[in-house]
Amino acid sequence: MEELFLDVLTMSFTASYVILVVILVRLLLKKAPKSISYALWIVAAFRLAIPFSFESSFSLIPRNTVSITTIRQDNTYQRIPQTTIESGTVGTIDINPLPAPAAEAGIDPIGGLIEILPYIWIIGMAALLVYSISSVLMLKRRLKDARLIGENLFEAGNLKMPFVFGLIKPEIYLPAGLSKEEQNYIILHEKIHIRRKDHIIKILAFTVLAVHWFNPLVWVAFILMSADMELSCDERVLREMGVNIKKPYASTLLFLASGRYILNGSPLAFGEGNVKGRIKNVLNYKKQRSWVIISAIVIVAVVGTGLVLNPPGSEPDLSFLNLRNLSVLAHQRDELLVSRAPGKTETVNVSARAIAECLDSAQWTVIKMDSPPEYSPSLVIEWNEAVMLMLYESDPHLAMVRVNDQWRCYRISQKDYTRLLTIIETGSDPQSEVSELKLKQKHDFSEALQRGEEIKLPDFRYDGDDPIEKLVYATEMEKNSMPDRGFTVIASKIFGSYEEKDMLKVFVTTCSSTFRLYGSVLELEGGSVVPSAITYKKGGNGSYQLEKYEQAQDGAYFVPSIKEFCRMPVSGRNIRGLADKIINHYTDREDLHNLFYNNLSKHLRANGINEAVLYYPDGEIEFLLSDPRYSD
Repeated sequence: MEELFLDVLTMSFTASYVILVVILVRLLLKKAPKSISYALWIVAAFRLAIPFSFESSFSLIPRNTVSITTIRQDNTYQRIPQTTIESGTVGTIDINPLPAPAAEAGIDPIGGLIEILPYIWIIGMAALLVYSISSVLMLKRRLKDARLIGENLFEAGNLKMPFVFGLIKPEIYLPAGLSKEEQNYIILHEKIHIRRKDHIIKILAFTVLAVHWFNPLVWVAFILMSADMELSCDERVLREMGVNIKKPYASTLLFLASGRYILNGSPLAFGEGNVKGRIKNVLNYKKQRSWVIISAIVIVAVVGTGLVLNPPGSEPDLSFLNLRNLSVLAHQRDELLVSRAPGKTETVNVSARAIAECLDSAQWTVIKMDSPPEYSPSLVIEWNEAVMLMLYESDPHLAMVRVNDQWRCYRISQKDYTRLLTIIETGSDPQSEVSELKLKQKHDFSEALQRGEEIKLPDFRYDGDDPIEKLVYATEMEKNSMPDRGFTVIASKIFGSYEEKDMLKVFVTTCSSTFRLYGSVLELEGGSVVPSAITYKKGGNGSYQLEKYEQAQDGAYFVPSIKEFCRMPVSGRNIRGLADKIINHYTDREDLHNLFYNNLSKHLRANGINEAVLYYPDGEIEFLLSDPRYSD
């Protein structure tokens, strides 16, 4: 139901823009026949009722009003797991989930609303429909004494306004006491309504209103559409009976205006509202020149077409369908399921780690395609029922990432295609085996020539002057230090600090790693990169004490957990845009990477170390102390 509500919200949002344009054009067409203004409301109804349209450069809809994109974070946006490399077992990765947030952590009010709003929407819609139907039933009981005076024509003494009642066989009800001439005007008016199927249009319009009851602009559109319906019907009466009846017709409307509505809000029986505007329009009516009518029709046709079409390229953001997210998901599994050529039921399980390592090193280019490939994939690598990577034997340079019904195509190299194929066929990654051999050789070399005795170093200490950074570094070091496993270095990027009353809340992403140093070789014992929210309480002497420490959760809960803790420390109000800022930075955190190695470099030099090297698992150099980028 949440997805249905979001679809309705999207349509209502786009239709709001359309309604505003229609109101503006309606003012410009003030001197044109009202039937033209009445017809223009079809465009608003289309946008409120139909969730799709064609794309064209002639569209008058701004690009950013077409869709409200909601990315299903639980399937598509994942955090790289914390990795720990045990001493003596180089090349073995142990994936450790982050700790769950504290039990007292609150819930983002926006997230809660998204779950509650669909139910409020259903209740409001049902209430409006129940009220309308009950009103019709009450009216029907009041009309039981009405007297039949003609075919589908009734007169009732307890009525003050004429109206049409019914759907399949609409009936006209008139108040008693009208002269024969007045009856002729009113009967023709109501018959024109029936002839144009206005009684059905009103029902459909009311149904659309009930669905979009939460949007005030839809209520405005319903009222103005009803007014245009009546005004155009009055003009039709004048055209059929002649302009010489303007004054007596207006007098009849004035006489009826002394009465009151018998029913409000019901689409099945509607009276003649906006009497003042109708009288004014009747008295000012005159036959329009042909060029005015033609110009108005052209304007309505052009504007209507432009409002029905969607702008080109208004598809949702598919940037989350990337290799990084697939790799993260693969790191969280032992095996992935591979389906072979289409039509065959055979499947095979392959190493998820091998696939992840292949994706980590891949450099693929996004291909702009209007539709998925027509030919069937020869191999489908499945993370789960929703997430898949498809390869094509007929085009080895093409791959498609699919999450649910959304997809994205990539141009891949022959090398990557062959590597993935080898992993699937043999169950192992040849490059990974080479890397492990190189790593073992490097490790043996370090053992034999460089390891010697371990050089004990203290943990990194922040030496800056910023008071907020001092608090953060002290807290993060306390949380991440592992003195029994080596010395720890951290780097923290602060996204903002917020103070309410005596509480201070700081939002930060911290890179932390623990090392051992043997001679000039650094060995990584463990590390993580984790966004967190740290809350402090200010004491009477002006110092701050740690009150709460919240970290982003792992896996599918990564994004929701960040959105949960991005709120003010006391009121709990959501901090607009902060969660997106933290999440976007996490996908491209080169600045934090550089800050970390600068801190590592400073720490080593401060402790008298002038030569140090850290190797990647494949034997390549990750960090070199003599690198000029990390010099003081």
